[in-house]
Amino acid sequence: MSSQTSSGPTREDYTIGWLCTLPIESAAAAEMLDEEYPPLAVLPGDTNSYVLGGIGQHRVVMACMGGTGGMMAHSVATNLTKSFPNVREILMVGIGAGIPSEEYDVRLGDVVVSEAKGRFAAVVQCDFGKDETDGFQVTGGLNQPSESLVRATGAVKRNRLRNRSQIHRLVRHFDGDVLDPEGWRYQGRENDPLHELDQEPRKPKKCAECATRQEEYMPDPEVHYGVVVSGNHAIKNSGVRDRVRDEVGACCIETEAFGIMNQFPCLVIRGVCSYTDENQNHRWQQYAALTAAAYAKELSLELPLTEQAPKVSEEIHNVTRRLVDIQLELKELKSQQEETATLLRAFTRDTEFERVLQWSSPPEASSDTKPTKKNSCEGTNAWLLEG
Repeated sequence: MSSQTSSGPTREDYTIGWLCTLPIESAAAAEMLDEEYPPLAVLPGDTNSYVLGGIGQHRVVMACMGGTGGMMAHSVATNLTKSFPNVREILMVGIGAGIPSEEYDVRLGDVVVSEAKGRFAAVVQCDFGKDETDGFQVTGGLNQPSESLVRATGAVKRNRLRNRSQIHRLVRHFDGDVLDPEGWRYQGRENDPLHELDQEPRKPKKCAECATRQEEYMPDPEVHYGVVVSGNHAIKNSGVRDRVRDEVGACCIETEAFGIMNQFPCLVIRGVCSYTDENQNHRWQQYAALTAAAYAKELSLELPLTEQAPKVSEEIHNVTRRLVDIQLELKELKSQQEETATLLRAFTRDTEFERVLQWSSPPEASSDTKPTKKNSCEGTNAWLLEG
């Protein structure tokens, strides 16, 4: 779905950070890009591997952790926000373990989005014992996502109520150039352990585009908004899962968000690939990664566009240009000062010359002899004035 372009934005243009854990999550994410840009130089010490691209008018930087755990997530998020300083929203997108309940009819391939419920925050940190039979301990609620992310989820809900959601289209018509294309498709009701409990299976969405494809059962992924539990390790125990469901009311468990939520408030988006029990396999992982990525794309399109602060490079250029202008002004001022000093020296010389000239010049001859007589010594000048 993405297309490679020869040039792209600078590091300061990216405003959305998209974090993944596994390569399949990163692959699904990259296929959601409208455009893909070439890599950029990052800050020294940044060991992340990035995929850069655009979704709508937003510039998105994607990073794959390459491993699970909160510490890994924290390291990747820290480096990302340093190398891309204008990132203001972070999405944690990938697979997770669903917790079915009477409130949440969670099925494999559905999407869970973190949202506060009752007295619990959107993401709750839990410490699971080393032995899965030890149960768990809630260690605290984590930071909430930004207001922009919360409002964007509201916009996605509105789209779904108006039958304008793009998630089903992105999932059904996923045509990425990927290996194992069948692995990215809906894996079938017969491979969902909850299938036997269905009284009435979900119906697939009918649309003009779908009519050209082979008829098959492919329900649209449901989106569930609720508490996500972030634990120190994965759980494969239905007993512990049920306790989490009953005590916290959570609908999903994952293992990365607790590492970044307090420092980098984000939205957690998980495609359900298991039921947090002993019957786990990798069959649903690719499809679950795809449904989560599709939701994240629609959400990104609903995020507001805000005026960006001037780029650091532009600020440096403006300051440099102003310094050059100041240097030219100072040079011109110095030239004017030198010219003024020359004129002053010339004026001073002319004034001094005039004073000396007046001092050394003889009195002006006059027909009026009275002043001459008055200023003459007694007994002198008589012969000259008597003529």
